[in-house]
Amino acid sequence: MALTLIHADPWWGGDLLAGRPERDVWADVRREWTFGALRDRVDALNATYGAHGVRPGDTAVLHMAPSLTLLWSLLALWSRGARVVLVDHRAGRSRVMRDLARTRPRCYVRSDGALPGRFRAECGIRVEILGGGSAPSTPHRLLHLDGPSPVGRTGPDLLAETTRLSGLDGAPRAGERVLVLDDPVSPVGVVVGLLHSLQAGTTLVFGQHDDVSYALADTGCDVVFARPERIRSLSTAPHDFKTRPRLVVATGPVSEVEHDRFVRRHGVSLGRLLHIPGVGVVAADLVGAHRPPVVGPYCRASR
Repeated sequence: MALTLIHADPWWGGDLLAGRPERDVWADVRREWTFGALRDRVDALNATYGAHGVRPGDTAVLHMAPSLTLLWSLLALWSRGARVVLVDHRAGRSRVMRDLARTRPRCYVRSDGALPGRFRAECGIRVEILGGGSAPSTPHRLLHLDGPSPVGRTGPDLLAETTRLSGLDGAPRAGERVLVLDDPVSPVGVVVGLLHSLQAGTTLVFGQHDDVSYALADTGCDVVFARPERIRSLSTAPHDFKTRPRLVVATGPVSEVEHDRFVRRHGVSLGRLLHIPGVGVVAADLVGAHRPPVVGPYCRASR
C-alpha cells in the first residue's frame, strides 16, 4: 500500500545554514571545518539520501556515532523535508528495535561499524529503506525518545529557542570557540550546540578523549557548556583550565554545594540553564549571577 505523506514544510533552517561566510570556522574536530565545508557536506548527504529514496515527509531514524557526519546528516535530512528521530549511540539492538517499532520510520541511518563514544569528525553510514513505514501525523521535525513517550519539536520551535538563546546576556558570540560537553544529539546539544553555532557564527569544539581532560587542556575555548556530571568532575580535577574560559554553563541542575565547589576550584562563575524536554530552555543565567536554587530569569518557551 502506498504511503500518504503529509505536506512537508519548506526547509525551515535554510537561512540559518546559509547565513555565515564561507571561510568562517564552524567546527574544530582534528582540524578546522568552515561553514563552506559544512554546506558542501550537507549538500552531498542530501543527494545521497535522495538517491536512496528519502522523500519529503518521510521519517528517518539516526543511530550514529557522535560525529560531524551525524550533524551533517541531521541537517541534510531536514533539508529534504524529513522528520528525524535521534537515537543515542549507546542504545543496544533491543532498544533500537523498540524505537523503530514505536516510530515506524521509512529510513534507518546508522554508522558503518562500531559506535564509539569518542567524538570523531567523520564516520561511514549505512542507509536502509524500510517497508511499512508510516507518514508523520504531526508537524514535528525532531523527535527524542529518551522518556516514556516521544518528545517532538517543530522547525519554528527550534528556531525560536535558538533565537532566545542568542539574546541571553553572555551568549556566545561570532568567532568564539564553544566547547560542548554534552551529547550532541540531546535536546541541549542540538539547540545550544548545532543550531546556535549556525545562527551566532561560533566555532564548535567537541572533546576527542576524556571530556574533562580535554576541557582543561589548552583548547582556547571561550565558552563551555557541560552536563552536571562533567561540572562535578571538573570541580575535583587536579588541574586548572590552561586557558580560562569566559563562561562555563551547566546544562542541568547543580546543587548549591556543587556550584560553590566549582567556583572555588577554578575561579570562574558557573552559569546554568534549565531545559524541559518538548518545551526548550525555560530559564537561564549564563553569566552565573545567581546561586542555586535560583536558576535565572524566565525565558519564554516554545509550545
